[in-house]
Amino acid sequence: MGAWKNSADAEGGGVIRTPSGGWYVGYSSKYNAITPLAAELYAIREGLEMDKEFKIKFLEVETVAEILLRMLPSALSNHHDEVAAAIMDVAHLLNLKSWTVYVVHIPRERNRMTHKLAQFSMTMNLDHKMHFSVSDCA
Repeated sequence: MGAWKNSADAEGGGVIRTPSGGWYVGYSSKYNAITPLAAELYAIREGLEMDKEFKIKFLEVETVAEILLRMLPSALSNHHDEVAAAIMDVAHLLNLKSWTVYVVHIPRERNRMTHKLAQFSMTMNLDHKMHFSVSDCA
């Protein structure tokens, strides 16, 4: 999930869970994002890159940005506005043959843990932190 206040204050966070729903790894990151949608895309892209590195074969990506459900399927054939590069990066990752990915919209209230991981980024001195166990901030 991405969080955005202004282009100098954007962050994101996410959780990769085990098939049974347990904690596998989480992350908190700072971004230089020009819009809230860009922050969300950067957080999704980062999570997908981690999933690829961990060789995860089946995953469900949850997003609070419902518009992405319409934008991502056509991203590789249609160029969009100022977030075109991030949309195309995410669409490319979603279409890799090495895994099965579902993208679903969930309300912000159901995504409290990733929101807390994104908020934690505001307190960090570094740009990125991985959480190998359930973080106190979550």
